[in-house]
Amino acid sequence: MTFRFFTFLICIGVYSIAYTSANAQTGASGRVEKFRALYEDSSGVWIDSLPTAEDSVFIKNKKYYFTGVNSRGKETGLDAFDDLTLNLSLTVGEEEERQLGWFTRAVSWTGNNLIRILSLTFYDPEWGANRYFFNAETFANDLKVINQLYNDKGYFDATIVKYTAKFDKHRESIEITIYIYEGEPTTLAEDPDIHIQSPIPVADPGSKFQRKKILPLLTTRKGDPLDRINIESSKAAIQRLFSQNGYFAAEVTELIDTASTEKRKARLEYTVTPGRYAVFGKTKMQGNYYKDYLPKGTTPDTTDKIVEDYVPLRKVRYREGRPFNPDRLNLSMGQINGLGVFRSAKPIMNKVRGSLDSSTMVPSEKLDSILHKSSNRITQKGAFLPDYGIPVDTLHITIAVAERKERSIKPGVGFTTDFSDLPEGEAHWGNLPFLALQLSWQSRNFYGGARKMQVSAQVSKGFEQDKFFANFMETKISFRQPTFKIPMWDDADNDLLTTLSAQRNNTVSYDAVTVEVTPTIIRQITAALNVNFTPFAFKAVDTRRAATTNDINEAFTTNTRAGLTYNTANDFFYPTEGVSIFLTSDFAGFVLPSDLKFIKLNLDNRKYFGLTDRLSLAVRARGGSAIPYEGSKGSEIPVTEKFYGGGPNSVRSWGIRELGIVAQNGGTLTYSGGNSIMEAGVEFRYLLYKARDPNEAILGMDLAVFADYGKVWERYDFKNNSYNGKRLPAMPVAAVGLGTRIRTLIGPLRVDVGYKLQDVSKLKVLNASGTAVENITRDNADNISRIALQVTLGQAF
Repeated sequence: MTFRFFTFLICIGVYSIAYTSANAQTGASGRVEKFRALYEDSSGVWIDSLPTAEDSVFIKNKKYYFTGVNSRGKETGLDAFDDLTLNLSLTVGEEEERQLGWFTRAVSWTGNNLIRILSLTFYDPEWGANRYFFNAETFANDLKVINQLYNDKGYFDATIVKYTAKFDKHRESIEITIYIYEGEPTTLAEDPDIHIQSPIPVADPGSKFQRKKILPLLTTRKGDPLDRINIESSKAAIQRLFSQNGYFAAEVTELIDTASTEKRKARLEYTVTPGRYAVFGKTKMQGNYYKDYLPKGTTPDTTDKIVEDYVPLRKVRYREGRPFNPDRLNLSMGQINGLGVFRSAKPIMNKVRGSLDSSTMVPSEKLDSILHKSSNRITQKGAFLPDYGIPVDTLHITIAVAERKERSIKPGVGFTTDFSDLPEGEAHWGNLPFLALQLSWQSRNFYGGARKMQVSAQVSKGFEQDKFFANFMETKISFRQPTFKIPMWDDADNDLLTTLSAQRNNTVSYDAVTVEVTPTIIRQITAALNVNFTPFAFKAVDTRRAATTNDINEAFTTNTRAGLTYNTANDFFYPTEGVSIFLTSDFAGFVLPSDLKFIKLNLDNRKYFGLTDRLSLAVRARGGSAIPYEGSKGSEIPVTEKFYGGGPNSVRSWGIRELGIVAQNGGTLTYSGGNSIMEAGVEFRYLLYKARDPNEAILGMDLAVFADYGKVWERYDFKNNSYNGKRLPAMPVAAVGLGTRIRTLIGPLRVDVGYKLQDVSKLKVLNASGTAVENITRDNADNISRIALQVTLGQAF
C-alpha cells in the first residue's frame, strides 16, 4: 500500500513538472521575439545569455567591460577613457528594498569591507546588499551615456560596434562587454576667439579683458582636443576673471564651428555677457547675539552680543567702493568662520541699482572715439564710470551668523605602530601597538572678543618594567587674540597666537625636556598664502640622553622666526593638481641674549600632477640647514633643533629618526641627527576603487608606487666631520616601495612597505665614544631590516 502510494505521488510530481515546463515554454514563445529585439547587438547576433522569459531580472551585481576596436574590427585598447571612468558614469539600476536586522547589517558591513581591504582590490562580495533591478531600459540608457561621454570628449565619430553579455552560473550577476570604435578626436584649428557682448561700455581699467591676457587662462588651445571638461574649465576661468573685477553676474557661452573647417578640426568662440558693473557697499552683522542656548522661555536680548560687531568685521577682506570680487567675499567668510565663535557665517547681498546723469556724461563723439579704440572698453584708471555711460550697482552685504557653544572638552585615543622608535629600556616589549591619549579643553570666546584659550595634554606610547611609560608627553596652553593690530599694517587682519608648552621626548635619538613660550603673529594674505612671524620665543632645553657625548646638555635660547605657507592643491586629502610650499626660518640669539646662536632654514616643496582620471603623480623636494655661530657654549645645535630623517613621511625604508648619523656601542646602535638634510620623493598614485555613495565608511582605495631619497649631514655645509683624519662618509639613503591608501571619512589610511636599496653591511658608523669612524659590525647590520612597514593617516606628501 505504501509503495503504491509513493509511486502515485512520484508520477503526479513528474507529470506536474512536465506540464509546468510545457506551459512556460508556450507562454515564453510569444515573448522570445520581443526580447530578441531588446537584447540584440548591432551585428544582428542574438545574445542567448540574456533573459528571454521575463521583462527584467534581479541581480546582485552588474559589471561592464569595455574593449576598443579599430576601423578593421581588430580589438585595441581605449584611448579616451578607462574602465573605471566609464563604470562610474553609468547607472546601476533600481535597487530592491530589503529589510535587514542590525546584526545582519553589522556583520555584512564588516565582512564586505574586510575583504576589500585584505584583497587590496575593489572586490565587494556584497553580503546583505540590495539586489539590482536590471532591465532593457537600464541597459539602453547606459549605452546613451557612453555615447554622450565620447561626444563630450571630442570623439564625434565614436560608436558602439557591438555588445555581449552573460550571467554567472547562479544567475546572480551579469557581465556585459561593450566594443567601442573611438575614432580620432576633433581638435581646435586655432586659438579660441573671445567676444565681449554688452550694450553698454565695459569697465576695464587694468586692460585685463584683452584677448591676449585671457588666452593663457584657457585649458583648450590650438591643437587640443575639443574636450567638454576643458571647455567648461575655460568658461569658468573667463567668468572668474570678470567676476573678480566687478562683473559678478557675467555669463560665458561657447560656439563650436565644425562646418567651415577641415575634417576633425573645429573653431571655438567664447562670448562673454558681462552684465552690470558692481562694487562693494556697506557691511553689517545679523544674528550676533545669544539665542540658541538660553533657558527655556527666555526672550533673546539682541543687545547681548556674542562678540562686538567690529571683531568679525575686522576680518572682512574687501573695502567699500572697490569692485565686487566673490573670492574676496569667500575669503572674508572663511576668516569669520575661523574665529570659532560662530557655528556658521553666510553673506546676504542686497543690490542697489546705479543710475546715470546725462548732464555729466562725456560727449557722445568723444565717448565713441574712446570706445572704438578700446573695443567698447573703458581702460582709463580712476575714471568716474557713470560719466562714461557705465551704471555702477552697489552690493550691500549682511553677514548672518549662528551661535555656537563656547566651551568644549575633547578626549582622544589612538595608537601608533612606530615600533622602532623605542628607548632601550622599552625594547623588550617587542612589536606591540602603543597607546596615545589626548585631552583638551577650550573656550572659543575667552572673556569676549573671540579670544580662544585652549589647554591640552598628550601622552603616548608604551610600557617599561610593567608600568605605563610615556616616551612622549606634552602639556600646552595656547591663547589666540584675533584682529591683532601691529604698526607695519594699517588694518587688523592679524591673529596673535601665544603658546606655553612643556614637552618630554624620549626616542632612539635623544631624551630631552623642553619648555617654550612662543608669541606668533599670523596673517592670511590670500586663500592660498599664509605668513607668520615670531618676534621672540624663549626656549629651555634639558637633554637627559643623547646619541653622542658632544651634544649639549642644557641650553636657553631666544628665537626669532618667520615662515610662509603657499598651498594651491585642489584637494586636502587627495590632491591631483597644484603646489604646496612650506618655508620656515629660525634665528636664535640675534635679537635677545641667548646661550646659543644659530640660523635654521627649511624649505619643503610639493607638486601634484593629474596624469589621467585615475593616475596622479606627486613630487617632493626638501632641503634644510642649521648654521651655528659661536656662542657661550660653542657652535653646536641642540638635539631638539637638529634634522632627522626616516619614517612614514620621509624615507620610508627607515624608521623615524633613523636616517642620520649612526654610532655603535657593542650590539647597540644609536641615531643622531645632523645640521643639514636633503630629501626627495616621487609617488605615483592609482585610484583603484571609488565608492558611488560619498557617505560610505570606505570611500575608495588607491595603490601607490614610490621612490624616496635622502641624506643627513653633520655640518651645515652638507658635509660630515673628520675623525682622526678620516671623514665620516655621508649615508645616502634610497628606498622604493608599494603602498595602499584606504579612503575614509577622516582621510586616507596609509600602509606603505619600503625597501632599502643600499647594502647596510657596508655602512660607516662612529664608535661608542664618537671619536673614530669604523665599519658596522655584522651583527648590527643583520639587525637592520631592509624592509620597513609604515602605517599612518594622511599622505606622505
